[in-house]
Amino acid sequence: MNIILADVNRENLLPFTFMRPVADIRCGIMTIAEKWNYLSGDKCSYLTEGYLSKKYPVTVKKENLVVNSSVLVNHELYNEAIGLKPGYALLFGDVI
Repeated sequence: MNIILADVNRENLLPFTFMRPVADIRCGIMTIAEKWNYLSGDKCSYLTEGYLSKKYPVTVKKENLVVNSSVLVNHELYNEAIGLKPGYALLFGDVI
């Protein structure tokens, strides 16, 4: 499944997100994107601001999973997310 990391709450993470998408912020030894890449075994793409999209392009395929890149992923969340049926979402309160 193609995973697209969408910039959500980008404004709350300024100035870190002026030059990179939210998923490119380092949390520990890896970036958020590297954590998704590691769990999926594939390279994720970014849905970000227009001026960043040349360096961080989005790849759209037949089956896509768009995720909130400001949420840190673990094995449990990853397994729940890839098991979603089309048109469904995971919520924690009002956070997708």
